[in-house]
Parts: sequence; C-alpha cells; structure tokens
Amino acid sequence: EREVGSLIETGGYEHPWIGITGRQVSPAVAEAMSLDRDTQGTLVVTITEDSPAEAAGLRGGDRSVTVEGTSLMVGGDIIIGVDGRSMSNFYDLINYVERNKAPGDTVTFTVIRRGEDDPLEIDLTLGVRPGP
Repeated sequence: EREVGSLIETGGYEHPWIGITGRQVSPAVAEAMSLDRDTQGTLVVTITEDSPAEAAGLRGGDRSVTVEGTSLMVGGDIIIGVDGRSMSNFYDLINYVERNKAPGDTVTFTVIRRGEDDPLEIDLTLGVRPGP
C-alpha cells in the first residue's frame, strides 16, 4: 500500500536498505559457530561496502566452513531481533524492515557477536536500496 501511494505521488518507491547478505541460522550453522543448536536468527554473511550495515559496524563472516556439504562464511554477527522484536530468520527481518520502515529510519538490531557474553544493541540508519 505504501508503494502504491508513493508510485502515484512521485512515480517511484524507495525501498529501505541494510546492506547485508544473510542466511538463516540452522542447528548445523549454530554448531559450526560454537553456539547452542537452538539459536535462531540471521547470520550476517557479508557486508556491502559503503552500506548502512558497514556504517553501523555490523560484522560479516570471517572464516569459511563446510556445513551440510556447503561452504559457508561464518563468524559474523547473528541478528536475533529488530526494535525489540524477535526475528528468527532472514525472511522475518527483511519483511519487518520492508513493511514498517523507510530509508532514513533508524532500527535497533539485537545481535549475538563472537567474543561477547551478552547480545549487543546496534543502531542502524536505513539507506535507499540501490537500483538493479
């Protein structure tokens, strides 16, 4: 609905942008990162250069492991929540941001970071998703 109004008013729609590639944390991925198998969230695999994620200090994977026959970059932050809401997978995270936020809005990610005992809160100001 927001998209239609924007298209009518301006002829376009700017999608909010984080600047990460991510994947759902499966029990096997959690084990590969020495976490509890029940850990859920979005593993940050890569950070796009000059993106909101880079500016906020999110961390991508730093080592490659083979999980269930697939090579995967692990060691990055795991996003487990946004704005105080639990986010169990990448789809929930992207869906929440796309439906509820706009470029320029600030979101607060709750992340599990290797080497930290407790989850961190990281504020990120959303950008405009680059075109194709």
